[in-house]
Amino acid sequence: NFPLDLAVIEVPSRNG
Repeated sequence: NFPLDLAVIEVPSRNG
């Protein structure tokens, strides 16, 4: 369970 912010850094491609 990690903060969504980390997910964005993990996979920036998905975010945009």
